[in-house]
Amino acid sequence: MPVGLCSSLLVEGNLIYIIFNNTIINNYKIKEILLMNIDDVKNILFEVVDEINDESAPDRKLAKSLDTVLLGRQGKLDSMGLVRFIVATEQKLTEQVGVPLSLTDEKAFSQEHSPFQTVGTLLDFIIRELQIAESSG
Repeated sequence: MPVGLCSSLLVEGNLIYIIFNNTIINNYKIKEILLMNIDDVKNILFEVVDEINDESAPDRKLAKSLDTVLLGRQGKLDSMGLVRFIVATEQKLTEQVGVPLSLTDEKAFSQEHSPFQTVGTLLDFIIRELQIAESSG
């Protein structure tokens, strides 16, 4: 997949269309559309769960569920575990989508309800951030 700047993002139903500008070939700009299903983003999060579980004690393993608590009293991640989870998620999103996305900006930590409470709230936050990236780009 050519790497470029995200020029457009469209959310329709459960699909995300991310449009990238390719390099100029024959003096024409070529666009490539990457069709990314919301389930693909969920699968990225579940891949991160697997990676974290590979490094965790049996009693600290995370379930592959949108309801899995990441942060708080019921969460199984300590602060370093949460940082590893966030960094791995950012890396996988960048690798698979081609859009660098920071999940740790001021907005994430200033919300009334943390996007890091559960896997599902993180999924919702990522989708919103992708929509914002489109509207500002």
